[in-house]
Amino acid sequence: MHFTTLSHPRKLFVQLVFLALSFLIGSLTKAQTVNVNSSLAKQLQERLDTSVDSSGAAGAVLFIQSPSFTWIGSSGFADLEQKRSMSTDDALRLASMTKTFVSVTVLKLAEEGKIALDDPVTKYLSTPAVSAIPNSSEISIRHLLAMTSGVFDYTDSDDYNDAIETFPERRPWKAEEVLAYIPLENALFLPGEGWSYSNSNYVLLDLLVKEVSGTSLASEIRRIIIDPLDLQHSFMEIQEPRPGGFGGLKVRGYEEGEDVTEIQDALGLGDGGLISTAYEVSQFLKALFTDKSLINDEMLLEMRKFHPQEDYGLGLERRETQFGTAWGHSGASSGFQGDMLYFPEKDFIFVLLSNTMDTDLCDIIFSETMDLINANE
Repeated sequence: MHFTTLSHPRKLFVQLVFLALSFLIGSLTKAQTVNVNSSLAKQLQERLDTSVDSSGAAGAVLFIQSPSFTWIGSSGFADLEQKRSMSTDDALRLASMTKTFVSVTVLKLAEEGKIALDDPVTKYLSTPAVSAIPNSSEISIRHLLAMTSGVFDYTDSDDYNDAIETFPERRPWKAEEVLAYIPLENALFLPGEGWSYSNSNYVLLDLLVKEVSGTSLASEIRRIIIDPLDLQHSFMEIQEPRPGGFGGLKVRGYEEGEDVTEIQDALGLGDGGLISTAYEVSQFLKALFTDKSLINDEMLLEMRKFHPQEDYGLGLERRETQFGTAWGHSGASSGFQGDMLYFPEKDFIFVLLSNTMDTDLCDIIFSETMDLINANE
């Protein structure tokens, strides 16, 4: 964070308090509470511990915030082999939660007048890999963001999955390489005439942002989101490698009891390449929906134009829960899973990150913690 010198004693005192709180949040280890009674904090930690144990997950970090309190806790292990406990300031793969960050980036480019949402993607991308996709000239940027393009999901390709199984530690995949697994014969449906969740859409958006910006998706996410919010532990895997761990990822990821952290399954691309902490994800949600500081009202409205049957907007899921309507996105990939939710009626944020992919941990923790919070309100 950057601060200017303040000469007034009261202002100086306020600044020092703010600095102290910032340091406290930045150095979280097991659990941190702000304006929440110790009994509730203890119960939240107990529910988190029990949920991690019962689900078979290696570990997890949970962040919850309402207008009246903030709590963050961790449980389990970040590394089973080394027996390193999970910490609240650990950074984990966000998997498909990345899509909301990518959507905000694309919408910001539209706000800046660099693209138009209803332009065909081929207006900006004319590479053979894109032109070969069925109906490519009719697919708009909006179609890609909304999952209404009809483009086949490359992760459903048997050949792609065979390639990962055969060469799990190959060099990182490039966007054009995974797009090559899209069948050229037929689309799933004509653009705008159906809905199907496809990771290929966001790989195409990765290429689009690179072409329009002249830099990279990682650089634009940093310019538009990460740097303005001072998210010091958030970065795009592969595109922005960091020292320590696996390209900067110090938490190990697990699936079916095996460490799958270093399996190269298209890591670092626009469909799921971000690494971040639960606290920094919460700051993204707060900036987007509460502060409304990332994109203007027009683009935020576009983002919330949800498909009537699928409840999916532009890189944003809408969920109706027993606790009210929530906006956000879930993710599961490469040994990690998680969920990020914002409840607009209550100005409530829920973020869960875990380093085990194949568990029902998200559903368990969401139900357990929300029941507890409602009982204490």
